[in-house]
Amino acid sequence: MRRLATLLLLALLAVMLLSAVVELPAPGSPEMPFRSHVSQHYLEQGAEEVGTTNIVKAVLLEYRLFDTFGEAAVIFTALAGVLAVLPPRDRSGSGGHHDRAAPGQVTGYVVGRTVPAIVIFGTYLVLSGHAGPGGAFQGGVILGAAAISLSLGVGSDHAREFLPEHVAAWLHGAAMVVFLLFAAIGPLTGAGVFAYPSTAALPWAREWLMLFIEAGIGAASAAIIASVFWSMEGRA
Repeated sequence: MRRLATLLLLALLAVMLLSAVVELPAPGSPEMPFRSHVSQHYLEQGAEEVGTTNIVKAVLLEYRLFDTFGEAAVIFTALAGVLAVLPPRDRSGSGGHHDRAAPGQVTGYVVGRTVPAIVIFGTYLVLSGHAGPGGAFQGGVILGAAAISLSLGVGSDHAREFLPEHVAAWLHGAAMVVFLLFAAIGPLTGAGVFAYPSTAALPWAREWLMLFIEAGIGAASAAIIASVFWSMEGRA
């Protein structure tokens, strides 16, 4: 009886989904909603409504801000899942990356000269992405890659001096903290949850809040990428 009820429920769900699919416009049709008004509105009104010339950031930090918050939550949850399934980190020095041969002088020289430029570039992408090409996720990945490059070039022990474990632990949740603070700021300024203050009352607030959000996402992304690498390396 239970199996029959399950099959009937699945059949009903299939009929509902297929009915919805049949009503969809044909692929490439100019009548599709995003072609008829959504994308056109973003392109024509995005810069004026959001206050940024980067339309992609206008979508991510304004029109689809809830989705961006969800993406940050997914990344944080993924880190928690990775750290949960890995065995305890070996701190005795008898295994993992401690058995690896020391980096060569050439490798250390090249990494030492290139990583600072990579860090500057990644930071620039994070801090300028709200108003131009770049963004927090891209810049955070580059900063995380810089930490990994430094680990491979001079050793993880030296690399972790630039990002101590207790600092990285706080940065893991930076994006979530930033979003929660932003959610609280909106109602305090008369706007809604996850809403920017009125540009008429606080003309500077929107740009600085976007920068605040981007910085939190970038820092969290970099710390998570570096921490996952160090955790997998130290527990291999």
